[in-house]
Amino acid sequence: MAGTGPQGSPEGPRQGSRQGKVSVVGAGFYGSTTAQRLAEYDIFETVVLTDIVEGKPEGLALDINQSRAIEGFETEVVGVGGGEYGPTAGSDIVVVTAGLPRKPGMSRMDLIETNAKIVREVSENVTRTSPDAVVIVVSNPLDEMTALTQLATGFPASGSWVRPACSTPPASRPLSPQS
Repeated sequence: MAGTGPQGSPEGPRQGSRQGKVSVVGAGFYGSTTAQRLAEYDIFETVVLTDIVEGKPEGLALDINQSRAIEGFETEVVGVGGGEYGPTAGSDIVVVTAGLPRKPGMSRMDLIETNAKIVREVSENVTRTSPDAVVIVVSNPLDEMTALTQLATGFPASGSWVRPACSTPPASRPLSPQS
Protein backbone atom coordinates (compact mmCIF):
# COMPACT_ATOMS: atom_id res chain seq x y z
CA MET A 1 0.00 0.00 0.00
CA ALA A 2 3.00 2.29 -0.38
CA GLY A 3 2.09 5.65 -1.81
CA THR A 4 -1.44 5.54 -0.47
CA GLY A 5 -2.29 8.12 2.17
CA PRO A 6 -5.29 8.84 4.36
CA GLN A 7 -8.67 8.25 2.72
CA GLY A 8 -6.82 6.64 -0.17
CA SER A 9 -5.18 9.84 -1.38
CA PRO A 10 -2.26 9.00 -3.70
CA GLU A 11 0.03 11.69 -2.33
CA GLY A 12 0.39 10.10 1.12
CA PRO A 13 0.14 11.97 4.41
CA ARG A 14 -0.50 15.68 4.10
CA GLN A 15 2.95 17.13 4.81
CA GLY A 16 2.92 20.15 7.10
CA SER A 17 -0.85 20.22 7.52
CA ARG A 18 -0.95 18.46 10.90
CA GLN A 19 -1.39 20.89 13.73
CA GLY A 20 -2.79 21.08 17.22
CA LYS A 21 -3.62 18.59 19.88
CA VAL A 22 -6.79 16.67 20.62
CA SER A 23 -7.28 14.74 23.84
CA VAL A 24 -9.67 11.85 24.37
CA VAL A 25 -10.63 11.23 27.99
CA GLY A 26 -11.66 7.62 28.53
CA ALA A 27 -9.90 4.64 26.96
CA GLY A 28 -12.86 2.31 26.72
CA PHE A 29 -14.20 1.03 23.40
CA TYR A 30 -15.55 4.39 22.29
CA GLY A 31 -12.57 6.40 23.49
CA SER A 32 -9.95 4.12 21.99
CA THR A 33 -11.77 3.98 18.66
CA THR A 34 -12.13 7.77 18.67
CA ALA A 35 -8.40 8.21 19.32
CA GLN A 36 -7.55 5.77 16.53
CA ARG A 37 -9.83 7.47 13.99
CA LEU A 38 -8.58 10.96 14.91
CA ALA A 39 -5.00 9.76 14.43
CA GLU A 40 -5.83 8.13 11.10
CA TYR A 41 -7.32 11.39 9.80
CA ASP A 42 -3.75 12.73 10.12
CA ILE A 43 -4.85 16.32 10.75
CA PHE A 44 -3.57 16.70 14.33
CA GLU A 45 0.04 16.74 15.45
CA THR A 46 -0.85 14.78 18.60
CA VAL A 47 -3.74 12.73 19.98
CA VAL A 48 -3.61 12.14 23.74
CA LEU A 49 -5.61 9.20 25.12
CA THR A 50 -6.03 9.33 28.88
CA ASP A 51 -7.83 7.15 31.39
CA ILE A 52 -7.92 6.49 35.10
CA VAL A 53 -6.76 2.91 34.46
CA GLU A 54 -2.96 2.64 34.53
CA GLY A 55 -1.43 0.92 31.50
CA LYS A 56 -4.51 0.71 29.27
CA PRO A 57 -4.15 3.99 27.34
CA GLU A 58 -0.39 3.51 27.09
CA GLY A 59 -0.86 0.08 25.49
CA LEU A 60 -3.55 1.32 23.12
CA ALA A 61 -1.37 4.26 22.07
CA LEU A 62 1.53 1.89 21.39
CA ASP A 63 -0.69 -0.27 19.17
CA ILE A 64 -2.03 2.73 17.24
CA ASN A 65 1.45 4.22 16.79
CA GLN A 66 2.77 0.92 15.45
CA SER A 67 0.10 1.00 12.72
CA ARG A 68 1.20 4.43 11.42
CA ALA A 69 3.41 3.15 8.61
CA ILE A 70 0.82 0.64 7.44
CA GLU A 71 -2.15 3.00 7.67
CA GLY A 72 -0.28 6.01 6.25
CA PHE A 73 -0.56 8.60 9.00
CA GLU A 74 1.99 10.47 11.08
CA THR A 75 -0.06 11.79 14.00
CA GLU A 76 1.57 10.78 17.28
CA VAL A 77 -0.67 9.10 19.87
CA VAL A 78 0.28 9.49 23.52
CA GLY A 79 -1.29 7.24 26.16
CA VAL A 80 -1.52 8.41 29.76
CA GLY A 81 -2.97 6.34 32.59
CA GLY A 82 -3.58 6.82 36.26
CA GLY A 83 -5.86 9.82 35.81
CA GLU A 84 -2.93 12.06 34.80
CA TYR A 85 -3.90 15.14 32.77
CA GLY A 86 -0.50 16.87 32.35
CA PRO A 87 0.08 15.66 28.76
CA THR A 88 -3.38 16.92 27.74
CA ALA A 89 -2.38 20.51 28.57
CA GLY A 90 -3.05 22.97 25.79
CA SER A 91 -5.43 20.71 23.88
CA ASP A 92 -7.43 22.43 21.15
CA ILE A 93 -10.21 19.85 21.41
CA VAL A 94 -11.13 17.49 24.25
CA VAL A 95 -13.48 14.58 23.62
CA VAL A 96 -15.03 13.27 26.85
CA THR A 97 -15.95 9.59 26.58
CA ALA A 98 -15.35 8.76 30.25
CA GLY A 99 -18.04 7.07 32.28
CA LEU A 100 -19.54 3.70 32.99
CA PRO A 101 -22.04 1.98 30.70
CA ARG A 102 -25.54 1.28 31.98
CA LYS A 103 -25.67 -2.19 33.46
CA PRO A 104 -28.68 -4.54 33.66
CA GLY A 105 -30.97 -3.43 36.46
CA MET A 106 -29.35 0.01 36.64
CA SER A 107 -31.80 2.90 36.45
CA ARG A 108 -31.18 6.03 34.44
CA MET A 109 -30.90 7.93 37.72
CA ASP A 110 -28.21 5.51 38.94
CA LEU A 111 -26.26 6.11 35.72
CA ILE A 112 -26.60 9.87 36.06
CA GLU A 113 -25.31 9.75 39.63
CA THR A 114 -22.35 7.51 38.79
CA ASN A 115 -21.28 9.28 35.61
CA ALA A 116 -21.85 12.77 37.02
CA LYS A 117 -19.05 12.20 39.53
CA ILE A 118 -16.72 11.03 36.76
CA VAL A 119 -17.63 13.76 34.27
CA ARG A 120 -17.40 16.52 36.90
CA GLU A 121 -13.85 15.44 37.77
CA VAL A 122 -12.91 15.25 34.09
CA SER A 123 -14.42 18.72 33.48
CA GLU A 124 -12.45 20.24 36.34
CA ASN A 125 -9.23 18.77 34.96
CA VAL A 126 -10.01 20.00 31.43
CA THR A 127 -10.64 23.51 32.79
CA ARG A 128 -7.29 23.45 34.58
CA THR A 129 -5.18 22.03 31.73
CA SER A 130 -6.92 23.21 28.53
CA PRO A 131 -9.01 26.29 29.34
CA ASP A 132 -9.33 27.28 25.66
CA ALA A 133 -10.39 23.87 24.36
CA VAL A 134 -13.58 23.00 22.54
CA VAL A 135 -15.13 20.17 24.56
CA ILE A 136 -17.17 17.44 22.87
CA VAL A 137 -19.13 15.26 25.29
CA VAL A 138 -19.99 11.66 24.42
CA SER A 139 -20.61 10.28 27.93
CA ASN A 140 -24.10 9.03 28.76
CA PRO A 141 -26.68 10.17 29.53
CA LEU A 142 -25.56 12.66 26.90
CA ASP A 143 -27.76 15.70 27.56
CA GLU A 144 -27.19 15.63 31.31
CA MET A 145 -23.44 15.09 31.01
CA THR A 146 -23.15 17.91 28.46
CA ALA A 147 -25.03 20.29 30.77
CA LEU A 148 -22.87 19.21 33.72
CA THR A 149 -19.68 19.73 31.69
CA GLN A 150 -20.79 23.24 30.77
CA LEU A 151 -21.53 24.07 34.42
CA ALA A 152 -18.34 22.48 35.78
CA THR A 153 -16.05 24.09 33.19
CA GLY A 154 -17.78 27.45 33.07
CA PHE A 155 -17.23 27.41 29.31
CA PRO A 156 -19.93 29.16 27.25
CA ALA A 157 -23.17 27.22 26.81
CA SER A 158 -23.76 28.74 23.39
CA GLY A 159 -21.39 28.59 20.50
CA SER A 160 -18.96 25.72 20.21
CA TRP A 161 -17.21 25.43 23.57
CA VAL A 162 -19.20 22.56 25.07
CA ARG A 163 -21.07 20.40 22.58
CA PRO A 164 -22.90 17.08 22.73
CA ALA A 165 -21.54 14.67 20.16
CA CYS A 166 -25.00 13.75 18.90
CA SER A 167 -28.32 13.99 20.67
CA THR A 168 -30.18 11.67 18.31
CA PRO A 169 -28.79 8.15 17.91
CA PRO A 170 -28.35 7.06 14.28
CA ALA A 171 -30.81 4.17 14.73
CA SER A 172 -33.63 6.60 15.53
CA ARG A 173 -32.97 9.01 12.66
CA PRO A 174 -35.12 8.64 9.57
CA LEU A 175 -33.29 7.09 6.65
CA SER A 176 -32.83 9.23 3.59
CA PRO A 177 -33.69 7.79 0.17
CA GLN A 178 -29.96 7.71 -0.62
CA SER A 179 -29.21 5.42 2.37
